[in-house]
Amino acid sequence: MSDEVLVTGGAGWIGGRLVRALVDAGFRVRALTHRSAVPACASPVRGDLRDAASLQGAVRGVTAVVHCAALLDPVDSEEEADAVNHLGTAHLAEAARAAGCASFVFLSSQAALGWSADAGLVREDALCAPSTAYGRSKRDAERALLDAAGPMRVVILRPPTVYGPGERRNFLALARPAATGLFPVPGRGDNRMSFCHLDNLVDAAVFALRAPGARGVLHVADAHPVTLREAVDTIAHAAGRRPIPVPFPLPVARRAPAPIAAPVPGPPAHADQRLRAGRRRPRQAGLPVAGPVRRGGGRDDRRVSRGWRAVSARLASAAAVAALALVPYLQTLEFGPTYDDHHHVVDNAFLQDASNVALLFSAEYLSLEIPDQGRPVLLASLLADRALFGDSFAGAHAQSALWHVLVSLMVLWLAWRLGAPPAVAAGGAALFALHPACVEAVAGVSNREDPLAAFFVLVALWAASRLARGSWAWLALVFVAFALALGAKEVAVVAPALFVLLAAAVPAVRPSRARAAALAGVGAAAMTTWAAFQVALGVPSLSIGAGAGPLTPMESEGTPSAT
Repeated sequence: MSDEVLVTGGAGWIGGRLVRALVDAGFRVRALTHRSAVPACASPVRGDLRDAASLQGAVRGVTAVVHCAALLDPVDSEEEADAVNHLGTAHLAEAARAAGCASFVFLSSQAALGWSADAGLVREDALCAPSTAYGRSKRDAERALLDAAGPMRVVILRPPTVYGPGERRNFLALARPAATGLFPVPGRGDNRMSFCHLDNLVDAAVFALRAPGARGVLHVADAHPVTLREAVDTIAHAAGRRPIPVPFPLPVARRAPAPIAAPVPGPPAHADQRLRAGRRRPRQAGLPVAGPVRRGGGRDDRRVSRGWRAVSARLASAAAVAALALVPYLQTLEFGPTYDDHHHVVDNAFLQDASNVALLFSAEYLSLEIPDQGRPVLLASLLADRALFGDSFAGAHAQSALWHVLVSLMVLWLAWRLGAPPAVAAGGAALFALHPACVEAVAGVSNREDPLAAFFVLVALWAASRLARGSWAWLALVFVAFALALGAKEVAVVAPALFVLLAAAVPAVRPSRARAAALAGVGAAAMTTWAAFQVALGVPSLSIGAGAGPLTPMESEGTPSAT
């Protein structure tokens, strides 16, 4: 008859995979559970790590224990972590020893070790200096287990960050921001880190259970460490993104909240793989294989150097595009009203009082007769000029120039996000920033509807492109940006067609059928809202000649006369 093994945490991500692996290896498995269901291939047994008496029946008759259950980081309190992780392990170890169990395998964590100030190998005999409540509870659990072992063979496995299909915690905190392409990189990003694939950790646990010579504390990790930059680049490329690291000082990283601080809490190190579970390559995440650790320069350092040069080049490109968009229009700060500004701004009584912004959100607005009445976003922008700068047109021209800068930068950003080579993206954005077709839209305050609509259309396109691989929450930004674009100028109705062309040209932004249907629904909702608003105004309100002058109710019939 095969040996029977008790597995705690069998309902969890690691424990569930381990239960199946043990059954496949010929063991009979008994799974300790508090509330959750365990895999069908195991025999469930009720018990609570905090209740020592409930564990006596769970260990009766088994030859070995594999302890996976734990209160995971971040914990609510030090006391709760200690009660479950430390004292719970002590209760289980004492019950197992009393029942005559031959082996006890404990899945601890490198959090018990803490983070070394030495950027080299971290070995099993290193001083434990955990910096979190979770790490301290794991360290104390290890000590309690070794103290209670007696004749029982004890193996303590310390994996680093574990990754694999179905992971929803630590590695996901790294993967989510990296998959967007933008990731905060502390320091130079050349810190070497160990990871452990789920299957490799499970293999190590099965091996430790079967190998009579395995004893004490053992570190288990994939065969090769990687730098943070390598991990981030790999995840971003797997998500179809071009990685754009965002540098910030290492001391800030050590004090930052998760998920920024989670992958790199301090000067990192990678595990000494005394117990290598890398007999097979990680099958799911495809992390890169780094070369041997080398100090004082090498392949990793050159790669990091190239990465920082790329970031610097992009920042320089953005600064150059912003300058090209702004400098030619600095002379407009000396201008007064230009083009149609007299009719649409100077002689528009509605814009003489900044408090009229409240009318934009009232039913009374529908009965007014004013220029650009069908473009409330433009009117809100012009009322902001009145509130901020009074009668001065210098401020109004400055706001128009600022919107042109923002649109130019959005062109550059969207090109980057779509995978355009840096030189092509910068050249396209620079061409837009300097194109003569933009002069009237920027130099004329009343023509600000063009940069306003362009900016919000680009934001809507960017949000729609993120929907292909990102959260459904991007739909909300699509709706808001598209609605604002329509409220700036009706030409924004072309935005859905632009996205269709974009998705046809760039497969990476092509949404699934369900998401495409939701996107179409959101676009239709925004256009329906805009159309209903125009109908309520009487549609002719879009006419350039909608009467300027005193605010008067619209006539009951006919259209406003054009001047």
